[in-house]
Amino acid sequence: MKKILLVTAIIASTLSIAKGTFTIGGGAGTYIEVGKNMALKDRFAPTINLNANYLAPVYEKEKLSVLVGGGLDVRMAIPKIVKSPKQVILGFDVLPYSTAQVGYEVASETKLRFGAKVGVGPNIAYDSLGTPKKVNFKPVVPMGLVFGVDYKHLSVDLEAGGAITGFKPVSGVTSAGLSVGYSF
Repeated sequence: MKKILLVTAIIASTLSIAKGTFTIGGGAGTYIEVGKNMALKDRFAPTINLNANYLAPVYEKEKLSVLVGGGLDVRMAIPKIVKSPKQVILGFDVLPYSTAQVGYEVASETKLRFGAKVGVGPNIAYDSLGTPKKVNFKPVVPMGLVFGVDYKHLSVDLEAGGAITGFKPVSGVTSAGLSVGYSF
């Protein structure tokens, strides 16, 4: 327990003296299944997400900056409910990630950002009719591009990418989403 408190204190101390920005936000998007033989309407899975990230500048020159950081995305697919037989399917991803972005200040207190992010985390799925297990875990490796706009304390990110899900068999999804957050 003492080690956990010590690590937490070190991280908090480092972030407090760093020159970065911490953002908390949420948004919506969609997953689009690829590589499976299914109807087009069944490929789309709307998602709701919560996220937190920290970006710190590692290089700054006039209006241009290079930012690195990391964060956590928690994405939940809108539950599917099947009437006959009665079935509930729910899934969500917990995705820690690292990111590198280039920022450009276009006006006072307004910055455009573009970059990439990559991470690894679990997909947790619940199926009320699942046999032999109702809850399944599989690894997810998400990667994607980020286009962001920061205006004062408001941060808006448009993301597009994909994810490799599972190892046996390997499958994948593409994703797109919009997130709005508050920076401090």
